[in-house]
Amino acid sequence: MMNLEAMYKWGLEIIRWVQQFQSPFLTLIMQVISFLSAPAFYFGLVLLLYWCLDSRAGYKLGVAIIFSGALNTAIKEVLQVPRPFIRDSGVFMVEESGFSTPSGHSQGSATLYPLFAKFVLGARKCGHCKLGGKCGGRRKLPLCVLVRLCVAVGLPLLIGFSRIYLGVHYPSDVLFGLILGFLTSVGIILFWKPVAKLVSHWRASLQLLLVAVIVFLLNQFSGTHTSLNGALFGFLLGRIFWNKKELFWDAAGTPVQRLLRLPLGLAVTGVAFGFFELVKNLAEQVAFSVELQLLLKFIQFAAGGFVVMYLCPVLFIRLGLAMVQASTEAEKEAERKTCPPGDCQ
Repeated sequence: MMNLEAMYKWGLEIIRWVQQFQSPFLTLIMQVISFLSAPAFYFGLVLLLYWCLDSRAGYKLGVAIIFSGALNTAIKEVLQVPRPFIRDSGVFMVEESGFSTPSGHSQGSATLYPLFAKFVLGARKCGHCKLGGKCGGRRKLPLCVLVRLCVAVGLPLLIGFSRIYLGVHYPSDVLFGLILGFLTSVGIILFWKPVAKLVSHWRASLQLLLVAVIVFLLNQFSGTHTSLNGALFGFLLGRIFWNKKELFWDAAGTPVQRLLRLPLGLAVTGVAFGFFELVKNLAEQVAFSVELQLLLKFIQFAAGGFVVMYLCPVLFIRLGLAMVQASTEAEKEAERKTCPPGDCQ
């Protein structure tokens, strides 16, 4: 306990030292940087990516950021560390709710941006890369690689620093969050394909059981915060529905088709979310209890995740705004059945 108190005192000293350089303009810049890892921003980014640009990359980033957020919430509820401005009101600059350790913005950014750099920015190579990275007979680091490194590593570090500057996290919170986030993103980069290949051969009931167990464990440590756990359950349930059909949807299309999906998807999701909000309010008036409130909140966000992942794309397809395609495993299976002997890979 004494070591932790010494760490928090040291953290407050660091915050005070950083804040001595504060100015209205710098504070505004730090708030903008911090917003780049706010839930509203990265969930909006995931929706744009999943519905309008690249459904497969959007799915990966969606699972990663929702899981990382749920894990962050569970750890915060277990540790219950007060924020720095609770211990010392002199470092207060902006209001933040909830506990401090680990930093959710730091963890979220270290989860999201390495995956964005890998699966979105990394999907396209610049002309310099296509030439083998050579310039004037010498091999140089391509510009696109530098950009991806700045996004994957530089941006999370900058966001973490902004949280210290704003006085809402100790340096130890930021470091803890960055470590968890980078571990999550690296784990997904290394193990996504083998795990997805393994799980794709399971029956839908086993896939659902795995998702239920993961969400149940997260719920045990999340206290009254069941929203992200519900969203994770609904999002993965939607993927199970796609797996059962051996299909997935393709976010490719004309600019008009892509443009129409976002407002349509937001409207449908908003209606579904609003409906369950109404049901939740009515149920609470009839028989209010904390347990019922938490269950209804979980169901509400699970419904939202399912609508985003499955129902909206189905609607896009029905309206001619998107196409359907075979899942990766189904494509490989079809290729193995149809290709000449000796030619299959």
